[in-house]
Amino acid sequence: MTHHPGPALARRAADHPFVFARAFNTFDPAVLDRLYEPDAGFVPVPGRLVT
Repeated sequence: MTHHPGPALARRAADHPFVFARAFNTFDPAVLDRLYEPDAGFVPVPGRLVT
């Protein structure tokens, strides 16, 4: 079994898009999951929470 350590987490908000891109390009959803807290949500438009 291969273990992907995943990308280093962003230390500044401005770095997050680059960290996300590296994680996304691993094609491993578990790597993306490591970037966020378990109960994290996304607000694509005001008033709409996506989890």
